[in-house]
Amino acid sequence: MKNVTVTINGRKIECAPGKTILEVVHENDIDRIPTLCHSAELEPYGSCFLCVVEMKGRGSLVPACATRVADGMEVETRNERIEASRRTALELLLSNHYADCISPCMEGCPANVDAQGYIALSAMGQYRKAVDLIREANPLPAICGRVCVRKCEVVCRREDVDCAVGINAIKRFVTDAPGIYDGEPSREKPTGKTVGIVGAGPAGLTAAWFLGRKGHKAVLYEAKERSGGMLRYGIPTYRLPDDVIDAEVEYICRTGAEIKYNTRVGKDVTVDDLMKQHDALFIGAGAWTGKAMRVEGEFDTEGIVTGADFLPEMADDPKELTGTVVVVGGGNTAMDVARTSWRLGADKVIVLYRRTKAEMPADEMEIEDCIEEGVELMELAAPVGIVAEKGRLKALRCIRMKLGEPDESGRRRPVPLEGSEFNLPCQLAVSAIGQNTVLDGLTEAGGEKLGLTKWNTIEVDTETMKTNIDGLFAGGDVADDGPTVVIDAIRDGQRAARAIDAFLTGGEIPDKPFAVTKAFWSKPGTAELGEVKESPRHEVHLIDVEERRGSFKEVATGFDYEDNVHETERCLSCGCVRFDDCALRLYAEEYGVDMERFKGYARKHKVDERHPYIVYDPNKCILCSRCIRTC
Repeated sequence: MKNVTVTINGRKIECAPGKTILEVVHENDIDRIPTLCHSAELEPYGSCFLCVVEMKGRGSLVPACATRVADGMEVETRNERIEASRRTALELLLSNHYADCISPCMEGCPANVDAQGYIALSAMGQYRKAVDLIREANPLPAICGRVCVRKCEVVCRREDVDCAVGINAIKRFVTDAPGIYDGEPSREKPTGKTVGIVGAGPAGLTAAWFLGRKGHKAVLYEAKERSGGMLRYGIPTYRLPDDVIDAEVEYICRTGAEIKYNTRVGKDVTVDDLMKQHDALFIGAGAWTGKAMRVEGEFDTEGIVTGADFLPEMADDPKELTGTVVVVGGGNTAMDVARTSWRLGADKVIVLYRRTKAEMPADEMEIEDCIEEGVELMELAAPVGIVAEKGRLKALRCIRMKLGEPDESGRRRPVPLEGSEFNLPCQLAVSAIGQNTVLDGLTEAGGEKLGLTKWNTIEVDTETMKTNIDGLFAGGDVADDGPTVVIDAIRDGQRAARAIDAFLTGGEIPDKPFAVTKAFWSKPGTAELGEVKESPRHEVHLIDVEERRGSFKEVATGFDYEDNVHETERCLSCGCVRFDDCALRLYAEEYGVDMERFKGYARKHKVDERHPYIVYDPNKCILCSRCIRTC
């Protein structure tokens, strides 16, 4: 048959009759028309209406996959009207797409670590691959496997059946496997660009890792003699051994990162100096001073210190303690101070907290370990004064409290009980109620002042960690809302590295990937998970309390092989395994769909897993009818 001539996007094309517009466009590489229902093996169907194009002489758009070419046909494949129609088609499909593109644990992790992925790899015995997957988002996996606050587990769907999967314990297990530090990290070709980083703590180390993998040279300026920041000086070795930090840092340095120790920025070298020496600068200096109790005489009385001073001092030069130690506060730092004091020989350790144990912000496991080691929790009490003798602490003057109405944090506000004051005898009192930043020498560059918050932290765009000074970025405890947890600092370093790379190369900062979650419609809940059998969670093994007294030996020994098998089997694998190459998701991202536009009731179908190899999930149907047409 004689060929026909068509005009597509102003270009004349000669083609065989009988072909569809979609085939001609793709064969001639004219455009990439989206489609979900088309299959080369099947007859055209035209159900998804993503492939619509505009044809001269036709008032309505036509599906390119089901419209055959004709001589003289004029077609346009992309304009505002076409793109709006495709966007609408995607929004309609997604309005009933009751599914999770990514698992709640990945969504809940500040650094977006693919927990579902590394749990699956761990289940297969692919421990090194599991660790490398973690490192795609978090370069400190062995550290986090020991000290992470496990925000992933808070949102674990397994909670609706019995209790969360031991996600962090699985991470600890794979990072304890031999060979995880073998070889060299993958790196792009060197760019010749250098980035100065203030502080070798978790934020700075993370930024160095990702910048190094992009081919940029990271130079870290560390005030201390060793790396790690508060990881090393604020977390006791019974929770996080030095050799674990050393191994993680050494592996990060294989990306080309260099650490200059005993170099305090603002004193030994200025921010201006670093801005001149490097193509960009990241400040991740941490928060190294503790908050005071705000009681009269605390700065003039021997025997009163802050947790931010106590823990680094004991890390550098541990000293034997005697008598009673009172720790004021209810967070992880308070628990670390209390447990350290007990190990250093204190006769009695009391944690004084103005609310109850239930309101304590400390990790629940840390609280339980504290109690197990014999630390006393004194709830609903707060210091109001000091009893001293010849300038030396003799007792804390305290007052009883009761819980009133909830405050802005959602916890009930502690209210003092009039006339309930009492003296709490002690030889050492440690204020562990928070930390503050020290920004001496860090607030100005090139005659321009950095924007600061009311908390004396550096103002940043929290998505890019950019400051108001061009080429200067900040993150971790020193930025935005101030002192936080390790995984949040890692997130900041990750985001900063992404923005710095774009700044250095003139590229764009990638947008957050589009993802659908079931929670957009409603929380799945127990009804949906009713057929999942209960299975008790396995916890990491600990050394006996008797072994801990007077020793800084690591308390948690991790999982045995059987524990890892058990916990990986408990994972519900909530996220979609086709996330990276799912056409529906990628089209939604490309066309900027608005999930709110057609939000309403979504039907929840039962997933059929009876087949040994095929999972049938009607919730993810895209109306392509390929299954029907194939049968």
